[in-house]
Amino acid sequence: ADPALSRRIRVNLDIPNTLPPVYCDANAIHQVFWNLLLNSTESIEGQGCITICARCDPPLCSIRVIDDGRGISEDDIGQIFNPFHTTKGRGTGLGLAIVKRIIQDHGWKITVNSKEGVGTEFTIIINRETE
Repeated sequence: ADPALSRRIRVNLDIPNTLPPVYCDANAIHQVFWNLLLNSTESIEGQGCITICARCDPPLCSIRVIDDGRGISEDDIGQIFNPFHTTKGRGTGLGLAIVKRIIQDHGWKITVNSKEGVGTEFTIIINRETE
């Protein structure tokens, strides 16, 4: 990890150790979190915070990745999961499209809520009855 990054961005984990196991393709889900955390990191200018929380209220479990970065405009929010859509001026615009595909391939759902100047929250919803 980049030491300068770890001094600039605080990561909070709110994950109870009593969560039930979730069956998944670990490599694919690693890619999901890599992309979500990379996007969160890139959206934070200066000091910031990323929070990862997980909850389970059977049969549903949720994992949220929340940042206090610059947020996503209303114009872009409906397109962020589309392939080749980027607001960064660099990159391929495939990261979130890949995230959505992996989540859907698992039979899960992903939602996003964002407000410019406030931050963004991605929520992954897992229905354990369909695992």
